[in-house]
Amino acid sequence: MNAPDSDRRTLLAELAMILPPASLLTATEDLKPYECDGLTAYRQLPFAVALPDNEAQVIAVLRACHRLHVPVVARGAGTGLSGGATPVAGGVILSLAKFMRILGINPLARTADSSVPIAGMPILDVDQARTVVVIKRSLSPGFAGIPNPLFANDNSLMLFADAKKGVADIVAALKATSGSKH
Repeated sequence: MNAPDSDRRTLLAELAMILPPASLLTATEDLKPYECDGLTAYRQLPFAVALPDNEAQVIAVLRACHRLHVPVVARGAGTGLSGGATPVAGGVILSLAKFMRILGINPLARTADSSVPIAGMPILDVDQARTVVVIKRSLSPGFAGIPNPLFANDNSLMLFADAKKGVADIVAALKATSGSKH
């Protein structure tokens, strides 16, 4: 974080009010495991690592970082090979490793047909949104081996790209359109 010490102290104080002490990492030795994901060729030590226990803490961490203009990189288990969880210099890693309930986005999971491999899996109702943006490398079926009808919905937009680059491109385009400098 290329900010004055007072801004760093403010961020740490706010995060400390949101998270239990063991869920906020700031010591270099604690940050080292978070300097990269499974793609170890690129490393960057984060300013801090937040390990929230629940959705409310996730929201509060994101709000604090947004208000203080601190970049946040969400991270799961850190096993990805795309570099998508590589920290931004001076940023915060938001580790979601404690979140163990998997939510899918395939509307077929709503079916009671037990022949569908994902029947009954808890899902997000993304297909009900006005507009859905799906970022994938291809249209190939996922681990269950079945196509996702969400991809063909009239409200779905497909972006074929690496997820990190795709999101960065979308954010850049939105900023250019809105004239935003953040």
